[in-house]
Amino acid sequence: MVVPWFVLLVLPFVYFYSEPAAVLTLEIFSAFLALLLLSEFRKFPVRLPHYGVGITVTLTVWLLLLFRSTVESIDFSTSWPVLIKVMALLLLFWIITRISHASEFSCQLFHAATWAGILHGLIAIQEFIEAPPIPATWVDPAMKELVRTRCAGIFTDPNVFGAFLGALFIIVSAALLEARSGKDKILAASGLLLIGLAELTTLSRSSWITLAISFSGLLFFYFRQDRKKLKCPLLYALVAILCITALAGPFRHRIFSISRSKDMTIAQRSLINQGIAKNIASLPLTGTGLHTFNQVYPRFRLVGGDYPMMAHNELIQTMIEAGPLAAAMLLMVFLLIFRQTFNRVNTPVSRAGALVLLGMFIHNQGGFSSRILPTAAIIAAAAAMAIGQENPAAPKLRGILQKVFAAAIACVAFISIGPGVFSFRINQMIIDAGEKLKAGNPQEALKLYSLIESADPKNAIASAKKADILAASGNLELARASMARAISCNPTEALLWVKMARLSPNETAEEYYGRAIALDPAGELFRLEFARYLLKHGKKQQALDQLNAALATSPGFHEVYRHYQAIEALKAEISGKPDFR
Repeated sequence: MVVPWFVLLVLPFVYFYSEPAAVLTLEIFSAFLALLLLSEFRKFPVRLPHYGVGITVTLTVWLLLLFRSTVESIDFSTSWPVLIKVMALLLLFWIITRISHASEFSCQLFHAATWAGILHGLIAIQEFIEAPPIPATWVDPAMKELVRTRCAGIFTDPNVFGAFLGALFIIVSAALLEARSGKDKILAASGLLLIGLAELTTLSRSSWITLAISFSGLLFFYFRQDRKKLKCPLLYALVAILCITALAGPFRHRIFSISRSKDMTIAQRSLINQGIAKNIASLPLTGTGLHTFNQVYPRFRLVGGDYPMMAHNELIQTMIEAGPLAAAMLLMVFLLIFRQTFNRVNTPVSRAGALVLLGMFIHNQGGFSSRILPTAAIIAAAAAMAIGQENPAAPKLRGILQKVFAAAIACVAFISIGPGVFSFRINQMIIDAGEKLKAGNPQEALKLYSLIESADPKNAIASAKKADILAASGNLELARASMARAISCNPTEALLWVKMARLSPNETAEEYYGRAIALDPAGELFRLEFARYLLKHGKKQQALDQLNAALATSPGFHEVYRHYQAIEALKAEISGKPDFR
């Protein structure tokens, strides 16, 4: 039973080393195990109880909707690799539904979660002691003196790290409640303490709230079905220690900041939702394509400053990228899984899976851990654990149904391997080309970007990077042609129009700046650059108009979003200059 170790321990570290490598590892791992399980179909045919039918149909419809949104994506080269990754996650889900009922799985799950918790706990505590500097956007300026650091561990974001630790905390709590030997209790308690302390070091309010709800739910499940195991003083002592620690130092201030409506990070996420709500009618019913939120959102964001890559709400982001029906299907899958788990007698594994899934669902109403590979794999695993309980009385798939099901699984597995390897190769070439540029070998990088264009003709990134290299070498005509190709691949990306403006003569540059600003009206950097261009050509009033427009959509917090300080300085500088038009 290597699956729990792979999901909880191996995959996060591969992701830390390289995201493309982690995606490929998941795709190959899931495809290999799925094909291995298919080879045992005759010996262990699939059972499909009544709740499995609803979940299977809903997931199938959801996948088809994702496929359609990918085909019609505004940036196909960005969307299709994400679709392959989703297929690999679905394979992982199916694999774990087949094996999670085994007693060996629960044993390996609890041990993998415990050791992962110990390791990540030690990493977080060391990071908290060292207190490395953090981005200014990670904490409200009013709390800057109170919060030295926020720990992200091997992840790139403390909120995602907090979600990951929260999942481990639930699983290890179940391990402690189920432990019978003194050795297992000590190991689980050690892991739980370190996970809890690491969770505090993230200073992630959403993760703390999520963990409190899901942990309470775990105790409730045990109270309903197995209350004898709740007689575990060690668990309550550990929780008390963590609660007392949470009321000390920066943790206390961070908890109380939840009630501050003017908190910078809370305000920014509220503005994201407001911008989406005001423009939701303009979105296509089939979505804009997987992983395109960051390209679409600038059109209707209300303020500048922050450039969110995610919507901080999985249902809203799914609605934007794949349409409202896909978001409804995703919500229905969660409700079907949790309803079935709530209405039956559960194993320790299914209890832990259901409460991890609940926690992740809540967390992703204000975060984006579902979009980060290691936590996305945990979500798939938790959903499978919640419904993977074996039911010998359930009917088996036979005849044509079994063949169709097996063929579908095999098809998804081969897609994960073939296009998955191709996607990895493209991503690796982009990384290698970037390394060549850093090393001062632009011609080698140019060759790699040309190869990417040949292999993936709709890859706007390669064409845009190629244009940058050509422009730096003075070949403006070829640079403009390459940038035009990038724009044809993705005409909704404002930055490409700005780059085209930089390459263009005066008579067309203004038009391209205008197109960029139309795609990102609150883009303060674009307006600042355009203002400098206008000022250079003696158009003072138009430059001031751009600067005033940028300041009109300022989110405040100029000590964090320092580009606005440059805008204010330029405005003050040119206010007394004559207009040379």
